Amino acid sequence: MKLYEIFGKSGFHTTIATSFGIDFGAYENMMLSRLRGAGCNNNLIVVDAGMLSLALEGIPEPPHQAGLKYTVTPASAKGVFHPKLILQLGQSSARLIVSSANITAAGLAGNLEVAGMIEVEDKKAGEARLVAASLSFISTFFDQSLKGTYHQLSWMHARTSWLHSVEPAEGIVKLSDGSDGAFFCSNRQTSIATRFLNCLDGKKIHRLIVISPYWDDDLSSLNLMLAKMSPSEAYLLLDQGRQVFSPEKIAHDFKKRVKLIDFKAKNESRFIHAKVIIAQTNKQDHVLYGSANCTRAALGNERFGGSNAEACLYRALPSGAAINALGLEDELKAEPISHRGFQSAVSPPDIPLNEIAARFPGHFTCIYEKLIWSPPHGTDPAKNDIELLDKDKAPMTLALKRIGMIDDAVHFQLSGPGRPAFARVRRCDGSLSAPAIVVILEELRDAVKDARNRRIEAALAQLEEETDLGLSLLEILDELEAAEMAISGEDQPMVRRQGASGRKGSEHTETNRKLSYEQFISGRRLRSEIEERNQNGLAGSHLSSIRSFLNRLLDIGETKLAAEEAAAEINAFNLGDETSCAEDAIESGEDFNNPSSEQKPSAKAPEELSKMCVAEQRQATREQIISAVENLVLAIPEKARSKGLRCSDLLRLRAIIMILSRAAWNGATPPKNSLQVLPMAGDVDAGWPRLLGKVLFAYFGGNRIAIHTLVLDDFYDQIPDDILECWASCIWAIQAIIVTTTRLKEYESLSRSFEGLRDSIYRLIGLQQEDMQDKRIIRVLNALSSRFGNDLDLDYGLIEAAHQHTALTVLKHKVTANKP
Repeated sequence: MKLYEIFGKSGFHTTIATSFGIDFGAYENMMLSRLRGAGCNNNLIVVDAGMLSLALEGIPEPPHQAGLKYTVTPASAKGVFHPKLILQLGQSSARLIVSSANITAAGLAGNLEVAGMIEVEDKKAGEARLVAASLSFISTFFDQSLKGTYHQLSWMHARTSWLHSVEPAEGIVKLSDGSDGAFFCSNRQTSIATRFLNCLDGKKIHRLIVISPYWDDDLSSLNLMLAKMSPSEAYLLLDQGRQVFSPEKIAHDFKKRVKLIDFKAKNESRFIHAKVIIAQTNKQDHVLYGSANCTRAALGNERFGGSNAEACLYRALPSGAAINALGLEDELKAEPISHRGFQSAVSPPDIPLNEIAARFPGHFTCIYEKLIWSPPHGTDPAKNDIELLDKDKAPMTLALKRIGMIDDAVHFQLSGPGRPAFARVRRCDGSLSAPAIVVILEELRDAVKDARNRRIEAALAQLEEETDLGLSLLEILDELEAAEMAISGEDQPMVRRQGASGRKGSEHTETNRKLSYEQFISGRRLRSEIEERNQNGLAGSHLSSIRSFLNRLLDIGETKLAAEEAAAEINAFNLGDETSCAEDAIESGEDFNNPSSEQKPSAKAPEELSKMCVAEQRQATREQIISAVENLVLAIPEKARSKGLRCSDLLRLRAIIMILSRAAWNGATPPKNSLQVLPMAGDVDAGWPRLLGKVLFAYFGGNRIAIHTLVLDDFYDQIPDDILECWASCIWAIQAIIVTTTRLKEYESLSRSFEGLRDSIYRLIGLQQEDMQDKRIIRVLNALSSRFGNDLDLDYGLIEAAHQHTALTVLKHKVTANKP
């Protein structure tokens, strides 16, 4: 089979692949497309640093999706980084593929390779310990000070909680089929060769079989195996004429026991790249396979751990099982080649990997209008200039303004059209580095999302059928949130800002990840200072589809449903009561929680029979909306006390504001449809101004203000657009309430409470006076007035004037009060 054919299996959220060489076209077309098609959207590659630079310098067609849908980590070792692992992780399962194949067209579909697979369905099984060992090995090569890497690994760990309690295998473990297995890697002082030989200690080896495309010039590793095992016979399967091998270097004592077999693939054009060692006893086949050639650099010896980074799997199988699995029966019966008659290939020239690796320019991460350069150790950033390249590696005319050094990384303000795909460094001597991939972090976060399972698919299908605002939208929001929480597990705890910390390659740094809203807003620049670029706090969540739906109804922002995104948390949509005091009620939490005792809904006089169904439907809709509001007022403070609010709760707030506005009408004219069930007057407890006030009070009022518990990622350098859209909706709602109720005597007792709530909203959202004129806010205000203004008898001019006046008076007072 072809290795790439197995990547279409679903059930995995993350795939980490390691390789010596890299062919981006092969990876993106043969692996990545299948992985993402199977719902595996979190993909990482680890590649030898020199080979990565060589690939980026030399390939005519650069990668198209690197830094956008997957990341590539350069890795170094004393020799070369050489493991070929594919680790796939799911919510309750995993799969580890240990092979000899690089991530190249030849490795995935051309060469003759060897691969073995370990599958995990039970975390208590030995297979799980092998998977844990492989993850521990790979993790040593990740630099989690890089924001893209950190995000992907954090996302992975949150969805693989079952693996956290699994102890990585240190040696041999018993597998589910009763056989022995072990994961051998070269990150220890004890070499892979020594550990494999220890598995054979005391066992009589009657036959040794070795397949390796590369050998030591002096065959030192082969001779070590022969000396320690002393097999009765040894078979070396060699692709004569295409491999460099010196039979005369075989240890004299074993020359007569060693048989050279001309080993060809059925299609002789295929290069034999497999690496397998089989030591056979009477009862078992002891097999070592994976990335390690039969060389000292790969396998090491008794005194040397090896110079390469390698990974192999050891299996103890029933006698003959390995031979049968690999189909080697005929080869072992073939007539051997005489040692003198073997035709060796000519040694190819060495690739100057150390020289190429020295051209590595460091890591580049783009976060909206910020570029972060993490230069290689020992580089003086002041003596180097950065050049940004587009997807075709052509220079771009983007302006970079240096901000400063933070944690050994240089931060730049980026301005100009387009986003860089690659970056390189022009050094003070005029030389150019190799190109490096620029990780576009917001694109990566959007691409790394949970697969659409049946529950999510059903909710999104229901959303696609929606054409107007109704309570069903809240049900869809709840269902999406619940489905994503079931996949992702509990939220990470909030991490407060800390001082500068050093970059620690493999350690899990927890600084600057989650911030309270107050912390978040205090460290962000004014939006007027920066170029507009959409920032979405719901990126990576299917809840973005609801945001897109709301924007589409208002004819702003995106016009299509963002049907592929994921991340949020669950909280059933609930609501509550009300109040009737003055401004101090905003602190005490009394007013909006007590229904008016003076005015009760009047019983509707029976209408003519032909209108009874419509009347009953309207009454039922009204009761459902009131119940939804009552549930919310109870749930939001409770969630604020227990977990804190998230972006999903602001989306819920925006949705209920628009649902109530859609259900509202002026009450003076007949309703246009059965959805308009909330009058402005005549029924204070069921009037839309009071219900909107209750919703806003749940977030911005009371003794413990819920919005204070809002937690955001420190990832954003400005307030995300979805949050600005929510704040604008709140501003429009409170101004619509006040503009409407000031002309209605029945709301007179609530006027001071509404005004106090308005002032609290303007203060708590944390925007400066200038920010209130941001075009994103004004756009939403205009859109809401255009959509709902006529039905509510609202003059947008009055709302705009009220907004400007409040921003001027309340926020000016806030600035003055904060001055020393």
